[in-house]
Amino acid sequence: MINKWDEVSMKHRQKVVKSGRWLYDGQVEKFVLIIKQNWDYYYDEGYDTDLPELNEAGDAYYLVYDEPNKQGRYHPQSRTCLSLQEAITLAEETIVGDICWLN
Repeated sequence: MINKWDEVSMKHRQKVVKSGRWLYDGQVEKFVLIIKQNWDYYYDEGYDTDLPELNEAGDAYYLVYDEPNKQGRYHPQSRTCLSLQEAITLAEETIVGDICWLN
């Protein structure tokens, strides 16, 4: 029997659609990821009066990256972006230093 949590996780899809590296202080390599998912990270059903923030295909994009001065810690989801290009632009405006996109 599928419990409620398994049922929810089967409906929610998430994948890395773009990844890259950047240098903190010109010498410490850090990662950056753009994640595409079919749910709004910030939407809380039953509490929010607005609809989830998703594009026409039902997807949202989020930026996740290493925190500059904390080894092994990452910055949680960014604000919601509605396209890959919007998330790339957010990454390039947020992260100090050039990003070397790997894909």
